[in-house]
Amino acid sequence: MAQIHLAGRTRCQLLQAMGRSGESVRGQLSKGQTGFLGRCELSRCIDMRADPNARRGIVNTHIRELGGAKRFASGLGLVRHAVVAINGEQGVLLALAPANDPSRCDPSGWNVSGMRATRSGRYDFTGGELADDAVLGELGDYSREPHFEGGIWRYCAAHCGGAEALFAHFREALQERGRIEDPHQFDRIATGAIALETMRLWLWRAAKAVEARDAKPGTATLSLLARQVTEDNCRTVLALVERGLGMAAHEEGTTIERIRRDLGLFLCQAQPDAKRQRAAQALAGCGLRAEDL
Repeated sequence: MAQIHLAGRTRCQLLQAMGRSGESVRGQLSKGQTGFLGRCELSRCIDMRADPNARRGIVNTHIRELGGAKRFASGLGLVRHAVVAINGEQGVLLALAPANDPSRCDPSGWNVSGMRATRSGRYDFTGGELADDAVLGELGDYSREPHFEGGIWRYCAAHCGGAEALFAHFREALQERGRIEDPHQFDRIATGAIALETMRLWLWRAAKAVEARDAKPGTATLSLLARQVTEDNCRTVLALVERGLGMAAHEEGTTIERIRRDLGLFLCQAQPDAKRQRAAQALAGCGLRAEDL
């Protein structure tokens, strides 16, 4: 059990480090697509949000012809293959699909203020074919808990890393401006340090619990709660940096401004209100406190 816990904690630390290196790392690695991070990260190679105007699924199970598209797909022109969720007659399967055809890439829909370096957009899989060995796992693997909702601790660790980077640059900026001894800035530094440590503790606990060999489906609730804690404390850090630096936090071309935009956008993913509601419903249904999960 100790080794399993250590693995979860190590993955959490690695994803925090990725977040500290810049939220736009998501466009190159999508917050944990590399195989050594575990089975669930692979599904984030291309965002699983479907284009509502496109059909999805295996059109012909013999030749495995794909139909449909993915929007908000990161890494257009960089990612050679993507793990995609395919709706079949018997359920959802994961498969490794080619994603390197330039004619299928449409970056025009990625018009957002943050995460501009992610090379995101829409990728059309229609007419594409899967190799005979493209299917990964079994039916139901994609949504099996606690690794589906429970796996969100991974991108939350990247959120935490982004907030850590922003806070470090904030302190450097105060030092350079000779304002770090200001009593108001002392208060912000303490508030920021508490926010970062709160996130870290919640995420490490969620990672260890979800990655445990005997983890039960209900453990996913812990990750859902950790996601809310992460968002709330990231927004605390964003607010204190903006308040502490004023207009300087919005100066285009600066590292602080870029991280602030990237982190602010990344926190919007994915359906945060629905995740908070599911966590509350789970707690109400089981009668447990968070410490009992």
